Amino acid sequence: MKAVLDTQQTPIGRLITVGHSTLELATLCQLLTGVGVELLVDVRRFPASESVWWRCHRRLIADVVVVKHGRPVSHLMPNGAVVPHQLAAGAWLRSDGLLG
Repeated sequence: MKAVLDTQQTPIGRLITVGHSTLELATLCQLLTGVGVELLVDVRRFPASESVWWRCHRRLIADVVVVKHGRPVSHLMPNGAVVPHQLAAGAWLRSDGLLG
């Protein structure tokens, strides 16, 4: 698994978010490789990562990817399950290109 900083150079395939919470590095790597993740993008410039996607910045990132870019997003849960993203209530694309 390799990490990348510039997502503009990497085409988006299947996007899966993960909240590392307090996982040890080896456990996190095992969780990621267990579902076929080959590329990891670190977004920790944003607020702290929670273990569940609906309580952190991953919800906002996923909403933008789904609504603005039309790409499917899934979330990797702490138990290894991959669940499809559910848009936040009221998420819509405004005329200026931002989410409302």
